[in-house]
Amino acid sequence: MKNALFDPRKRAGLSIFPYSCLVCLCGVAVILGTAVSETPGQSWKTGGSFREALNNKIRFSSTGSLREDLDALSRNARVAIYLDPEVDPGKKVMFSTELQPLGKTLDEVASQFEGLAVSVGSFVYIAPREKVNRFLVLRNLQSYELTKLSDASQGKLGEITDFGWSFLSNPRDTVSVMVANMGFSILDVETIPHDLWRAQKLPRLARWEQLTFLLSLMNRSFRVIDESGSLQIVEVSPQQVLTTRYRKSEQRKIELLARRNQLESVQTASRNNDFFLRASLREQIVIADQMRPLRKWQTRIKAGSKDVFDLNTSASRIGILKTIAGNRGVALNYAPDLETLLGQRVVVNLKKATIEKVIEATLKGSGLRFRLTDTMLQVLK
Repeated sequence: MKNALFDPRKRAGLSIFPYSCLVCLCGVAVILGTAVSETPGQSWKTGGSFREALNNKIRFSSTGSLREDLDALSRNARVAIYLDPEVDPGKKVMFSTELQPLGKTLDEVASQFEGLAVSVGSFVYIAPREKVNRFLVLRNLQSYELTKLSDASQGKLGEITDFGWSFLSNPRDTVSVMVANMGFSILDVETIPHDLWRAQKLPRLARWEQLTFLLSLMNRSFRVIDESGSLQIVEVSPQQVLTTRYRKSEQRKIELLARRNQLESVQTASRNNDFFLRASLREQIVIADQMRPLRKWQTRIKAGSKDVFDLNTSASRIGILKTIAGNRGVALNYAPDLETLLGQRVVVNLKKATIEKVIEATLKGSGLRFRLTDTMLQVLK
C-alpha cells in the first residue's frame, strides 16, 4: 500500500469515474422488489423517534412468511423497512423468544440469510451483505462528490423531500421525474431497467441519497455534470476505481485493514480532518464491511447519546458543531467564507434535545441553515 499517490485537491483524481466513463421496520417495493405493505395514512417515525423505536423492546412470534412478519412489525412500530428484491419474501425466519430491542430483532432476521439491516435516513434496509456494503460505499462516495459541486447544484441535490412512487411506476420513469424535479436533465436514461413497481411511500430523505439508494439497487450510480446542469447514469463494476472519504481518525484502522486483506493497490491520502481512500469498488466493499461498528442496542435514549443531548455551554458555533459531528460520526462541511459567522461565540442551554434542535439553537441568529444525513453535517447560507 502506498501513501499519498494521488492529490485529493485535484477534481479529476477524486472523480467517481474517469471523465471518459460517464455514472424496527416497514417495507418498500423497488425494482421488482418486495415491499412490506403500507397501511393507508401510515405516518412513519423519523429522526429521534425512529432511532428510539429501534431501541424499544419487543417480543414477536412469527405468523407467516418473512414479508407478512415484517408487515406486522412495521404497522405496530410505525417504522419503515425496505426488503431487498434478492431476499425471498416467502421464506420462514426464526424470532427470538426474548424481550429485546426492535433493531436487534431486525439484525437477527437479516443474519439468517447472511444479510444486514442498516438505517437509511429514517427507514431500515435489509439486504444481502455485499449489496448493503455496496450501497454504503456509493453513499460515502456521493456525499463527498456533493461537496465539490456548485452551491446551486448542492441546493438541488441536498433538498429533503418525500420519497416514494405511485402504483405501476417503473424505475426509469421514477428516476427521470426525480431528476427533472431537481432541475437537471438526465443522460443515458435508457440504461435504467423498465420494470414495474408497487406503490410506496417512505420517510423524507435528501434527494442525492434517494438517487444513490435507488440506483445502487440496480448496480448503478450517477455523476453530476455541473457545467451543463445534467446528470449521467453509469453502471458500476467491482473493478471500477473510486475515491471515498473517511474521518482522519479512521486512517490507522483502514490502512491496517488494507494490509490485513492484502489490498495492495489501495492508495491513501489525507487533508485537514479528512482521509481519502482510492481503491476498486471490490476493495472498498471489503473495507466498508469491516469498518461497520457493531451496533449496541439500548432500551431507551439517554442524555449525551447520539440521539439526545443535555447541553449548557458558551462556545463558538464551530466548536459545538464539531462536537455534534463527532458524536454522530459524520463529516462536517461548510464553505470557507462562513468561518467568521461560525467562529462567533453563542450560549446554548438545552435538556434532552435532539441533535437537530441543538444544531438549530447553535445556528440561531446567523441566518445559516443545515443538512444532516447519515454521513454529513453541512452548513449552508
